Amino acid sequence: MKILLTVDGSAFGWKAIDYLKRHKNALGADCELTVLHVDEGQAAKVLAKAKARMRGARMAYKEAVVKGNAGREIAKFARRGKFDLVIMGSHGYSVFEQLMLGSVASKVIALCKVPVLLVR
Repeated sequence: MKILLTVDGSAFGWKAIDYLKRHKNALGADCELTVLHVDEGQAAKVLAKAKARMRGARMAYKEAVVKGNAGREIAKFARRGKFDLVIMGSHGYSVFEQLMLGSVASKVIALCKVPVLLVR
């Protein structure tokens, strides 16, 4: 199983890592994991924190950084990489907040052709 885990440096992104670590056995020992950050100038810092959080998980993974609109780039990366699952944190915005502020998670769900697991 190919899994794409997105991190954005927020507490919600770290919850997605924690969820993955707790459920790694259910995903299978042979899962192929990629940790993705859509660069907003903080990629090195965010990926260093992700690496620290992944310690002890005993899961090999690749890191990737892309630039652009987060929702579009995540969906595009998932499609091109032929991932089986996208795992990402969600801020839990209400419908009104999503309309006013937009939501990366909503955009990924709308554009992505593979299952998306949102973690709160």
